[in-house]
Amino acid sequence: MSPHGESESASGAGSNEALPDAHARPAEPDSEAQTRQRQRDEQLRNFLETSAEGIYLCHMEQPVPTSLSAEEQIERYYRYGVLAECNPAMAHMYGYERPEEMLGARLADLLVREDPANEQYLRAFIQSDYRLSDVESVERDRFGNTRYFENSLMGVVEDGRLLRAWGTQRDVTARRRAEAARDAEFRQKQRRFLREMLLSLTEGRLVLCDAPSELPDPLAQPILGPVPLSPETLRDLRHGIPTAAQEAGLPEERWQNLMLATGEAAMNAVVHAEGGMGTVTADPARGVVQVRVADTGSGIAQDTLHRATLERGFTTAGTLGHGFAIMLHMTDRIYLSTGPGGTTVILEQEREAAAPSLWGL
Repeated sequence: MSPHGESESASGAGSNEALPDAHARPAEPDSEAQTRQRQRDEQLRNFLETSAEGIYLCHMEQPVPTSLSAEEQIERYYRYGVLAECNPAMAHMYGYERPEEMLGARLADLLVREDPANEQYLRAFIQSDYRLSDVESVERDRFGNTRYFENSLMGVVEDGRLLRAWGTQRDVTARRRAEAARDAEFRQKQRRFLREMLLSLTEGRLVLCDAPSELPDPLAQPILGPVPLSPETLRDLRHGIPTAAQEAGLPEERWQNLMLATGEAAMNAVVHAEGGMGTVTADPARGVVQVRVADTGSGIAQDTLHRATLERGFTTAGTLGHGFAIMLHMTDRIYLSTGPGGTTVILEQEREAAAPSLWGL
């Protein structure tokens, strides 16, 4: 019985349908062109398998018109970009054993969209007519670790639409981390030198703190605050000084100087950081008054910190201009902590002035 339920006689047993054609020509050997093509395909497969560089094909599920703005094109890359092909080296860079484990990954899963470097990378791809060489991207592997790659990319554009892009990449994560470590070490040395220089030039009156945790604690007796700083509350903060001075036994000239310095520090927080918090404390036993002004602004850049604190009149957004020179002249000690998270200035004034120094000349 045949699969269709017909008898062999009904279906024509022994027909040409079931037997080879006696008159069919034997299979011809491959032509020279076919042989060459097979050899090229084999060479290409070997190259992809053994290449130390990652090689990949990013396919657009929907072609992206090149007439769109760069912003809209990038938006569609993230929406429609899918990894269609990759070689073993590419898969290993992301922590996969085999390319098959990675295929189908979306561009948004690999390329960190929030990193400005990737925005520049994709913009450069568009602006260079969809061909790019040795441009860095910031991506994530399968474990969520940040990886850095140098990419060369060639887009396939037909009828004014980007269809796909072939790319190669090298993992430069180790190099980038080594560079970052060297930069961090240099910045630390620069910071230490700056701290020692400021301390020396001001004869110990200006202490640069590397972190808020290095700042001195408030003194034993709270006097005022914390006071939210604004143009309307600056007077309140200054008026806490006489009360603290009375508790600590500071003479009028000394607390008047501290009041002037406090106004400069608080005004800087209001003008450059749009506010902050101020407190006044005292230590009657030691005869010391302390004023703390803290803000959450952008801080003073390390490259300009020496000028912002020592050079009269120097000012940029976030620096103190003439204010810091006045504070140094009017107070015994200033502790300064500044960085991207904000700036804290602590002013301290003692009952008796220190002996005259070269800074006061």
